[in-house]
Amino acid sequence: MSPASSHLDRDRLARMGVPSDREVTAIFERFVQSLSNRLSDLEEKLHAGDRTGLRRGLHQLRGAASSCGFSALAAACSGLEPKVGEAGLASLRNLAEVSVLEWRGLTGAGHGGTD
Repeated sequence: MSPASSHLDRDRLARMGVPSDREVTAIFERFVQSLSNRLSDLEEKLHAGDRTGLRRGLHQLRGAASSCGFSALAAACSGLEPKVGEAGLASLRNLAEVSVLEWRGLTGAGHGGTD
């Protein structure tokens, strides 16, 4: 991960063409737009006591985040998978919001994402 970034793997993103390749950037933008719903789904599973679904959701988010260069978010998901809890999901949401802000700065995209 580049020292200029603590949330995104900018080297990986650059190798994949972000932000210069509009098509690739648009694919990653769909991930950014899905974050709020993904996090809400995790919170619902937590409150419903669905530990299996919660772990599965964290695992899926980890994979998507890693693929899209959101390395800090992927690492946080990985750390939460074995020991999920309310405090962990709150910090995950905060980390997602900071990561989206960094994404917006990198790509010059408009607002949105985790609202």
